[in-house]
Amino acid sequence: MGAIQGGQGYRPEIDGLRAIAVIAVIMNHFNRELLPGGHLGVDIFFVISGYVITASLGRQNSSTFSEFIASFYARRIKRLLPALLVSGLVSALLICLINPKPDLDIKTGISSLFGAANLWLYGQSTNYFDKPAELNIFTQTWSLGVEEQFYFVFPLLVWLSGFSRSMKNGRRNLAVATSILLIASLLLYAYLSRTNQSAAFYLMPSRFWELSAGCLSLLAITQWPQPKEKLRWIPPVLAVGLIIFILNLVVKTKESIGIVALTSLLLVRLQPSDWTYRILCTSVMQWMGKISYSLYLWHWIILVFSRWTIGIHAWTIPIQVGLILATATLSHHFVEKPFRHSSWSSTSLQTLLYGIGGMLLGSAIMIVALIPGLSIYIGNRQGVLSKDQLLREPYGVKGTTGQWDGAPCVLAEGKDLGKQINVNHCTLGNFTTAKRRVLVVGNSFTAAFTHAFDKLVQQDQYAVIITSSFGAGPTPKIKFKNGFDNLLTDYWTRIVPELTNLLKPGDLILMINDLSDFLPVRQDSDSKEYLRIFESDLTDLSNQIKAKGIKIFFTKSLPFARDANCEPAVAAKQWFNQFGEGPCDYISRKETLIRMEPLNHVLDRLEGQHIIKTIDLMPIFCPGELCNYNGPGGVILYRDSKSHPT
Repeated sequence: MGAIQGGQGYRPEIDGLRAIAVIAVIMNHFNRELLPGGHLGVDIFFVISGYVITASLGRQNSSTFSEFIASFYARRIKRLLPALLVSGLVSALLICLINPKPDLDIKTGISSLFGAANLWLYGQSTNYFDKPAELNIFTQTWSLGVEEQFYFVFPLLVWLSGFSRSMKNGRRNLAVATSILLIASLLLYAYLSRTNQSAAFYLMPSRFWELSAGCLSLLAITQWPQPKEKLRWIPPVLAVGLIIFILNLVVKTKESIGIVALTSLLLVRLQPSDWTYRILCTSVMQWMGKISYSLYLWHWIILVFSRWTIGIHAWTIPIQVGLILATATLSHHFVEKPFRHSSWSSTSLQTLLYGIGGMLLGSAIMIVALIPGLSIYIGNRQGVLSKDQLLREPYGVKGTTGQWDGAPCVLAEGKDLGKQINVNHCTLGNFTTAKRRVLVVGNSFTAAFTHAFDKLVQQDQYAVIITSSFGAGPTPKIKFKNGFDNLLTDYWTRIVPELTNLLKPGDLILMINDLSDFLPVRQDSDSKEYLRIFESDLTDLSNQIKAKGIKIFFTKSLPFARDANCEPAVAAKQWFNQFGEGPCDYISRKETLIRMEPLNHVLDRLEGQHIIKTIDLMPIFCPGELCNYNGPGGVILYRDSKSHPT
């Protein structure tokens, strides 16, 4: 991202293009609706980086490959690492203060120091456009990962082609090799855009074509006689106008190609006589272009911290813009420039070692945040416990006999296969003398409901037997792809029948499950097949149970709280987010009911046929227009991010 010297001279208009790119990215990150394609500013940066890196490598006068590569990497470390390291450590501190479980952020930050944030985010199946990415304070570093991985490949190509050694046909060799790789990368990008969008977005091979386009732009200028004259018929203002037009579109593959092509055209076509050139060279555009790297790093930090705290509103935007400009300016003047232009050591190798040492030191500091029990979180830690701690915790109803012992009543992992469920250890109330017995079956949600039966046991003198098989489907034949198949089979073919045989006529079976797998945002063939099997299977099961004089009650789906990707401590109103909506991405009651319709139709039909009775808990778990974690009086409705109820 530095100035281009040497044969091409310094090109101030490139700083103007950087300004357009970073403004587009920042506008998009404030509000995607404001500039839907604004994230394509990163694509503009990729093209410019390809141009600048090719020019930089072409100016090196190295006699050996080791000297050539060490010198290049030393310059890159001096250019990129200091600002990344400082902003990264500040980011780690900030996120640890406001996020009770910052592990994902910290691990992203550590990977960013080694140029692998894009690989980490891809490995975590993080969609750049979803809420978790918006709340990860290191998400913006994915693009640095792409560039840094490009640096491992491209210098080797430049050296082997002879371009950096001024060999005969070196420029042509590099152009041919780069063109072939560009076409291959573009085809890969187009394919992955249809089959694996996260891979298309995050991975360097599917982004190589964009950086290659910048390389070919540099080669075109140095190879063609008078290239700018040949393109004079294309007005630069038209190219800039088309870029702005594309930035306002919802992005698909062709929009990315258009941005890259237009940026490459401007790199070749712009010249001082164009008024577009003069606009790009105005003092404001030059200033923003020069601090664009720091702007890119710090704008995201400010916005993520805001989403966790005060939110982003019309009245906060001037404050946030001011902070972004201030932090970026300070970073540029006191971190970027001094470290970039100072001499770190007498040799490139020493500079590289200092850079690696900085990465290791920064990583070591961040790793401290991952130590269990060590936290600087400043909010109320309500609900910050692991799911297993809460779901296997023993419980007894005050003033009654019997207790639910927790772990002995649950199938949670492979070693539980064949476990014997003893009703004496898994029953609230007195199983023998109770007026009526209720057998509660299902997945981990049954364990979450342990505290729901106090009045039934105390006042109505019922006995409630609670069992759970984590990951189980709601009926015997429903098997989700989650690795629990053996436990599921054992649970439905052995444990449930054994416990059912202990019931008497007039007793009840209550089925409680997480039903979100039936109800994706859009129904697909898998979910429709699940519903078909579910209806048939529940009918068969009910007929078998009814023959024994036992009725089945089935709880309808709870709201889709897990889609909010929220921990209880994050969902709770904290002193530092009184003005914001908080970081959780809640779904409205209206949207929730629409999404529940397919399953509710099936359950209502079965109830109409007297096959089951249903229990609808929506009025309790979503009493308002928004289905959030907060109940009346500030009660937290869910105990973890998987939406297990409290």
